Amino acid sequence: PMLTRHTFSNFYRSVFTQLAASMKELAYSWKTRAVAAEGDLFGVLAQHAATFRALVHLTRTWDQKPIILAVMRLGNSFIESFIRLLPSLGKSFSKNQEEVV
Repeated sequence: PMLTRHTFSNFYRSVFTQLAASMKELAYSWKTRAVAAEGDLFGVLAQHAATFRALVHLTRTWDQKPIILAVMRLGNSFIESFIRLLPSLGKSFSKNQEEVV
Protein backbone atom coordinates (compact mmCIF):
# COMPACT_ATOMS: atom_id res chain seq x y z
CA PRO A 1 0.00 0.00 0.00
CA MET A 2 1.33 3.33 -1.03
CA LEU A 3 0.47 6.74 0.28
CA THR A 4 -1.18 8.97 -2.26
CA ARG A 5 -2.21 12.59 -2.12
CA HIS A 6 -5.67 11.51 -0.97
CA THR A 7 -4.64 8.92 1.64
CA PHE A 8 -1.72 10.83 3.14
CA SER A 9 -3.89 13.28 5.08
CA ASN A 10 -5.64 10.41 6.90
CA PHE A 11 -2.34 8.69 7.63
CA TYR A 12 -0.77 11.95 8.83
CA ARG A 13 -3.70 12.75 11.11
CA SER A 14 -3.67 9.28 12.67
CA VAL A 15 0.10 9.36 13.30
CA PHE A 16 -0.10 12.87 14.78
CA THR A 17 -3.07 11.85 16.96
CA GLN A 18 -1.12 8.87 18.27
CA LEU A 19 1.93 11.03 19.00
CA ALA A 20 -0.14 13.63 20.89
CA ALA A 21 -1.93 10.89 22.87
CA SER A 22 1.37 9.22 23.72
CA MET A 23 2.83 12.52 24.90
CA LYS A 24 -0.25 13.29 26.99
CA GLU A 25 -0.14 9.82 28.58
CA LEU A 26 3.56 10.29 29.32
CA ALA A 27 2.93 13.67 30.95
CA TYR A 28 0.20 12.33 33.22
CA SER A 29 1.86 9.04 34.11
CA TRP A 30 5.39 10.34 34.65
CA LYS A 31 4.61 11.71 38.10
CA THR A 32 3.71 8.21 39.32
CA ARG A 33 6.82 6.51 37.95
CA ALA A 34 9.80 5.59 40.08
CA VAL A 35 12.73 7.94 40.41
CA ALA A 36 15.05 5.26 38.96
CA ALA A 37 13.36 5.62 35.56
CA GLU A 38 13.93 9.38 35.52
CA GLY A 39 16.99 9.05 33.30
CA ASP A 40 14.82 7.56 30.57
CA LEU A 41 12.76 10.73 30.28
CA PHE A 42 15.37 12.52 28.19
CA GLY A 43 15.54 9.72 25.64
CA VAL A 44 11.78 9.35 25.37
CA LEU A 45 11.25 13.09 24.98
CA ALA A 46 14.03 13.30 22.41
CA GLN A 47 12.27 10.62 20.33
CA HIS A 48 8.90 12.35 20.67
CA ALA A 49 10.40 15.73 19.76
CA ALA A 50 12.17 14.28 16.70
CA THR A 51 8.93 12.70 15.52
CA PHE A 52 7.05 15.97 16.10
CA ARG A 53 9.67 17.87 14.12
CA ALA A 54 9.49 15.39 11.24
CA LEU A 55 5.70 15.59 11.14
CA VAL A 56 5.72 19.38 11.16
CA HIS A 57 8.40 19.39 8.47
CA LEU A 58 6.15 17.25 6.25
CA THR A 59 3.68 20.12 6.04
CA ARG A 60 6.10 21.82 3.64
CA THR A 61 6.07 18.83 1.31
CA TRP A 62 2.35 18.01 1.57
CA ASP A 63 0.77 21.45 1.61
CA GLN A 64 -2.87 20.50 2.24
CA LYS A 65 -5.48 22.06 4.48
CA PRO A 66 -6.27 18.86 6.47
CA ILE A 67 -2.60 18.44 7.31
CA ILE A 68 -2.17 22.04 8.42
CA LEU A 69 -5.33 21.75 10.55
CA ALA A 70 -3.98 18.59 12.19
CA VAL A 71 -0.72 20.38 13.06
CA MET A 72 -2.59 23.32 14.53
CA ARG A 73 -5.01 21.22 16.60
CA LEU A 74 -2.77 18.41 17.75
CA GLY A 75 0.42 20.44 17.98
CA ASN A 76 -1.14 22.47 20.77
CA SER A 77 -1.88 19.30 22.75
CA PHE A 78 1.69 18.06 22.20
CA ILE A 79 3.23 21.35 23.37
CA GLU A 80 1.01 21.51 26.48
CA SER A 81 2.05 17.99 27.48
CA PHE A 82 5.70 18.84 26.84
CA ILE A 83 5.42 21.90 29.09
CA ARG A 84 3.99 19.74 31.89
CA LEU A 85 7.18 17.68 31.79
CA LEU A 86 9.61 20.61 32.00
CA PRO A 87 10.23 20.33 35.77
CA SER A 88 11.14 16.65 35.41
CA LEU A 89 13.16 17.44 32.33
CA GLY A 90 15.44 19.76 34.32
CA LYS A 91 16.53 16.85 36.49
CA SER A 92 17.07 14.71 33.43
CA PHE A 93 19.21 17.41 31.78
CA SER A 94 21.60 17.40 34.70
CA LYS A 95 22.06 13.63 34.33
CA ASN A 96 22.53 13.73 30.55
CA GLN A 97 24.72 16.80 30.07
CA GLU A 98 26.81 15.22 27.31
CA GLU A 99 23.76 14.52 25.15
CA VAL A 100 22.25 17.98 25.73
CA VAL A 101 25.37 19.86 24.69
